[in-house]
Amino acid sequence: MFETALPVDFPWFRNPEPSPNIGETFGQHLEPTGTYCQTLSSGCSKEHLTENGWITGRFSASKPLVIEHKNTGPTGWKLDLSETMDGLTGIKLMMKLKSLRFDAIVTVDSNKGQTREVVVL
Repeated sequence: MFETALPVDFPWFRNPEPSPNIGETFGQHLEPTGTYCQTLSSGCSKEHLTENGWITGRFSASKPLVIEHKNTGPTGWKLDLSETMDGLTGIKLMMKLKSLRFDAIVTVDSNKGQTREVVVL
């Protein structure tokens, strides 16, 4: 499991197509600017993902911020993070996190012992 400020290296995958802007439904109005991806677990087939247009790679973070995922909606981790950072969102939130030397956000589900969303800042 990931821990805040401890270096990590992991395989990832993401959809290269931009998400449509649907506002508050997934907390998009709160989220930090960055590249969103997920860790490539043993349950995912890299070949299946690339055949379906997703891209894969490896990522190393020297100082990730690890937070509880809760959910992807407007009451989840994005709200918690924004509130912790004085209500900042978007690029301002990303810049604040970078000023604190964080280079990624890793959201985790502690109950299941799984990573959820990863944001490369």
